[in-house]
Amino acid sequence: MDIYYISENLYIKDDKMYNNKKKLIINTNWHKLLKEIGWYKLPSPWIKRLNKMSTVKVKNSPYGVIECGADGDCFFHCISFALNSIQRYNKDPQVYNGRDIKKLLVDSIDKELYENIISIYKILKDSDDLDENWDPYSMTLDKFKELILNKRDVFWGDHILIQLIMKILNINIVILNSNQYTKTYTVYNTMMVYDSMKNTIILMYDNTIHFRLVGYFRDNLMLSLFDHRYLPDEIKKLINV
Repeated sequence: MDIYYISENLYIKDDKMYNNKKKLIINTNWHKLLKEIGWYKLPSPWIKRLNKMSTVKVKNSPYGVIECGADGDCFFHCISFALNSIQRYNKDPQVYNGRDIKKLLVDSIDKELYENIISIYKILKDSDDLDENWDPYSMTLDKFKELILNKRDVFWGDHILIQLIMKILNINIVILNSNQYTKTYTVYNTMMVYDSMKNTIILMYDNTIHFRLVGYFRDNLMLSLFDHRYLPDEIKKLINV
């Protein structure tokens, strides 16, 4: 059976993760061994909340979180990382990056959709609820597309674009709010109606400014793109599925 290296010291064989000492990565040691590729445990308040919802008690939480990029495109990097996760475990991966996701988004916006979107941003602007530093009244379709593609310092993944991404990629997105300053740990309302026929990506939204990708360790692999069968039961309960 082929061995596929995911880092200098970690590899996958027979759909299971090992380190270079041939040690199988399991539920009790994943948080130590997968640090090498950036996986850490969820913030403890979320671990406690999810543990309370679990019908199976485990010694080590299987929920992890990974940093996918902090350059203003964190939302798009997280989405691309999750979409790559299945291919990442294969020999011949098709790899997306954050800009690829933005390009898919931009290519989907025609004049009619643009008019609908920009009208929402104008309402947000008028009510002083637009958190981003740009003016919807000065936009054209081409300027708006340019803004999405290249102005990462002023335009990021907000609730409007999150809904569009879900539609374009035919996925569910679940977002866990994690605010250490206000001590609030809630599920972000994406206005999503969960569809069990679609894959699901779970994100963590840190302190209302930054997205990270949530994973779940099971069957000796860290998963970050879930079909309905593998979506953790605690997450299903959180979103009332």
